[in-house]
Amino acid sequence: MSIRAPIYNPEPFMQGDTWTLSLQVLDNNGAPKDLTGYSAKYMLKTKPGSTALLSLTSTPAAGIVITAATGTIALTVTSTQSAAFAFNKAKCQLTLSSNATPPVVQTLFHGEQEIYSRIAV
Repeated sequence: MSIRAPIYNPEPFMQGDTWTLSLQVLDNNGAPKDLTGYSAKYMLKTKPGSTALLSLTSTPAAGIVITAATGTIALTVTSTQSAAFAFNKAKCQLTLSSNATPPVVQTLFHGEQEIYSRIAV
């Protein structure tokens, strides 16, 4: 499984703005991976092992939408969520989990998310 363009440090965004990121998961032949039965989770933390600053999930639906047939995962951080950020950089990670027993878990991306402080309201 792969993604069209691996992401290590997602594009920065402005505090108080809505931020969206969409990516497509591909199979080993380059075709969209059917994500039926998969769930995704995105987390922002100050460092590994710390309390989450933000957690988005697809199940339950909270900021992540999976379009199974096209292998697409879309993340959305709302303007209300980003307005509350009191940090400029955080560690981020997006994982994809199958519904198998035990689940197959794959990290699709990880890195550092930068948030620019709002100057004017």
